[in-house]
Amino acid sequence: MNKERPTLRPVNIARLIELTNLCEEQFRSINDIKSNLDASKRRIKEALLEANRINLIQKSNNSPNEDLYTSTNQGKELIENVIEQDWKNVSKILENGSPHYKEFINKLKKIQPATPKEILKVLEDQEFDVIKFNKTGIDVLKTWGERLGRIQRNVFSNKYYLPTNTLTKKNFSIIVLQVYDTLEEKHGVNLRQRYISVPKLREHVCEKLRIHRSDFNKGIQKLIRNNIGKIEVSGAPLNTLAKDSRYDVKKIQYTTEDSLVTTTQSSSSIRKGIEINSKKYYYICIFDDGINPIQEE
Repeated sequence: MNKERPTLRPVNIARLIELTNLCEEQFRSINDIKSNLDASKRRIKEALLEANRINLIQKSNNSPNEDLYTSTNQGKELIENVIEQDWKNVSKILENGSPHYKEFINKLKKIQPATPKEILKVLEDQEFDVIKFNKTGIDVLKTWGERLGRIQRNVFSNKYYLPTNTLTKKNFSIIVLQVYDTLEEKHGVNLRQRYISVPKLREHVCEKLRIHRSDFNKGIQKLIRNNIGKIEVSGAPLNTLAKDSRYDVKKIQYTTEDSLVTTTQSSSSIRKGIEINSKKYYYICIFDDGINPIQEE
């Protein structure tokens, strides 16, 4: 099998993890892997070639009659981090091993926030010696990045970015006000829809500040507590449209199946509100532009 193919093979993270773990304790043949993972031989070959390119597995040189594979040290490190659910390090291992994933992250860093089409155009316009990009490859890479928390998507604008910034007290309140004013809908002369969706506010604030959603939740809770009378939150019925988003959020979780290390992968378009004093709120209203910035507790 020739491992050098310019485009990325469509292999999901769960398959890479299962394959690497299966080859940890002993050398495995393609047929052995096929029977253990219950997949077609073609799909197994694709996964093997990509795992080999990423340096998660290697082929034995002592088996002239049959291809046998075992995990590399990098592959074993990957499994250790999966078990610990250290997704940041899992992403780092893939970034170090996969030229496609590394270039995808590097380009997104320069043009963020960006839609998949914008990212693909930049990558297609650049010439590389041995790798190429297409729509399928971009779909795989952005899914890797999102599931592992390396990148985040605004589920309303479909723009991707790297949530690498930390929450700053002054900037947070300023951006919250800016986004709130942008989202506030106009219904007529001097008439405004003052209550807006918390999930929508969260997505746009996170995109602008390039922070994780969990940081927004902590920041908005502090901002509300520090602005009683200026900021008000409201609950919503179970079927409120505030919970819905145009695109899904993709997540990953470690699990085992028949003693094999693997993951469960979920996608959901249902967005959460914020929780204050054990109560959940989905709408927010800011009555005064002169709000107090958040304070350290």
